[in-house]
Amino acid sequence: MKKTFYKKSFSVLLLRIIGIIFQFATLLLITNFFLDKTVGQFNYINSVLILLSSICLLGMNESFIQFSGKLEAEKNQDKIKALYFKKLKILILSFIFFLGIYIFFARVLEVSFFDTESVYLFDKIFIALFFLSLSMLNIQVIRALRKLFSSELFRNVFRYGLILIWIITVMLFNLPEYFILDAFIITFSLISIITTGYILNLTKSQLNASKLAFSTKEIIKISFPMSLSFISLLLMQSFDIIMLEYFKNIELVAYYGVSVKLTLIVGVMLQAINSVIAPDISKFWFQNDLERLNNLIKKAIKLNFIATIPLIVVMILFHEYILGFFGPNYYKSKHALLILLSGQIINSLSGSVALYLNMTGRQKILLYFLIVSALANIVLNLILIPKYGMVGAAISTAFSLILWNLSGVIYVYKNDKILLFVNYKTFK
Repeated sequence: MKKTFYKKSFSVLLLRIIGIIFQFATLLLITNFFLDKTVGQFNYINSVLILLSSICLLGMNESFIQFSGKLEAEKNQDKIKALYFKKLKILILSFIFFLGIYIFFARVLEVSFFDTESVYLFDKIFIALFFLSLSMLNIQVIRALRKLFSSELFRNVFRYGLILIWIITVMLFNLPEYFILDAFIITFSLISIITTGYILNLTKSQLNASKLAFSTKEIIKISFPMSLSFISLLLMQSFDIIMLEYFKNIELVAYYGVSVKLTLIVGVMLQAINSVIAPDISKFWFQNDLERLNNLIKKAIKLNFIATIPLIVVMILFHEYILGFFGPNYYKSKHALLILLSGQIINSLSGSVALYLNMTGRQKILLYFLIVSALANIVLNLILIPKYGMVGAAISTAFSLILWNLSGVIYVYKNDKILLFVNYKTFK
């Protein structure tokens, strides 16, 4: 079991690293060969798509693992197809609702926010939105069907690889450079079609009409807090950058942004582990098998600690050398980088707090922790950034990260007697 766990974790990690390489290759190409305006539009579409898809999905992609864990615990795995189709119907209705709101405000009321350029970009966003949302739902369904390698292949390699291929195609055939904005439409259309066919093939023996115990109301009730939690996390990751640009200047945003991206690399191992253990956390919890659940958590914490703490130490010791790769001006963010890494230390020691709460039906508890942390992040950014700049932004982000992680650790230990934090028993 240990061998399988470690093998799966490192397989997922490898795929995520490939995805990161594709992302940075895309970033290097568009920043060096396209106009700054086009690059800005590309990044804008990407950021807005991620936010809107998290709203449109209503958290149904994240909750699918919890629901499938319940079905598996009850020996009802043959109803996963029925669950998928019910969530697909909800997704279609959700997309139509948000598309209607966009058309009403942009085309009927012609709100000033939606000027000619904004409408052009949002049209592309909404064409890609349904396909991205469906892709993200499908990837979690494939995960629930225990096809972990395939799900990570679609999530990381195909997703970022297809975008990179499209950018290269535009360059090789000298297409108008605004064609790179269609990368998201092409990529997510292909992935959503392929993954839907893959799911239907995996579940072809299951009946669509199987009676499902989960109602639409129950699905939304469980899923929506997960969506709000993800939005809160996005807010904590972006509000400091927005405030730096508002109170200071765009150059500081560039320097600080590099430090943020470097610290996010630390979390790749935890994301890989979470992909492996999510279905089993839900299964063991709903089977009330706390012993196996506790053993699984200890293995995950141990592996995450071993993989990430040495990386953090290296980044702390050689932070100036690492920042030097990006140019001499990026040394200005060295203090911010060190502060952000301190927050990542607690994140590495804490393990899978958010995942554990989501998979064990305490998604509302997680939401409360994240909302409080997001509010603290906003207040601290407003107070500290005008006076301390990047250092103030880093303090705000690190504090909010530590706050919600430790709050979750304390809550879980108090209620479940499971310690989601590195301790002497972790290495026994």
